[in-house]
Amino acid sequence: MKPISHEFLIEHGFEKPIRYWCNHFEQFRLCYKIEGYDCDVLVSPVPQTVPNEYNEFGDNIHFMPPQVQVDEFSSISTLQYHHIGDFQVFINSFENHCATFEHEHQIVNFMAVCGKPIKPINH
Repeated sequence: MKPISHEFLIEHGFEKPIRYWCNHFEQFRLCYKIEGYDCDVLVSPVPQTVPNEYNEFGDNIHFMPPQVQVDEFSSISTLQYHHIGDFQVFINSFENHCATFEHEHQIVNFMAVCGKPIKPINH
């Protein structure tokens, strides 16, 4: 089973990711969007909440305020590869969490249900 990746989503018709601020995680996240049957499907990797080595506020305090994130941990290219492996799926808005997936085949099956079938990549 292949894990979901940035390359997989782009190759299957998802738009290039945009960055947004997530109040829940207090961190920047990415969002990939694709049109579904009757809605937009938004896919966002669950962010690595803060780089583990970040400790500006003392040992074992891993809090990175937004103003520091803007400079050090908010670029799209950085965020593409700083996530825990789970991808959350939302319908039309970030208030409508539908599912969380980790593997390509799960997104393939979900998109078929959404009326927007995509084909898995043969690796």
